[in-house]
Amino acid sequence: PFLVPDSVKAVLALALEKRNDKQSAELTKYFRENDSALKALDGQLVNAKKPLPTDPELVKLRNHLAAMEKVPRADALHDRLRYDLDLSTRQLSQRRLTGAQDLAWALINTPAFLFNR
Repeated sequence: PFLVPDSVKAVLALALEKRNDKQSAELTKYFRENDSALKALDGQLVNAKKPLPTDPELVKLRNHLAAMEKVPRADALHDRLRYDLDLSTRQLSQRRLTGAQDLAWALINTPAFLFNR
């Protein structure tokens, strides 16, 4: 048998307009705790509010996007060629110094200089 507490019976006996907020809250609490359909709906509501799991395909696409946003580094050969170009440009602007360096290099690497050293 379904037993209703006396306090709830007393609130139900009162007309709707004569109930105060405390009595209405007590009535609501009782029905929320005892109504199985309402409990099931509350459970569904809790499950509906849970965040959805992250889609693995979305994670894969985000990782791919992050990888594509990185600026690729030039390879070592490219860096070396860029350095050589810069050095050549500076040598062209200092023709006398470059000529003196070339002359010194030629003298140092002659067989007569190497033999006398």
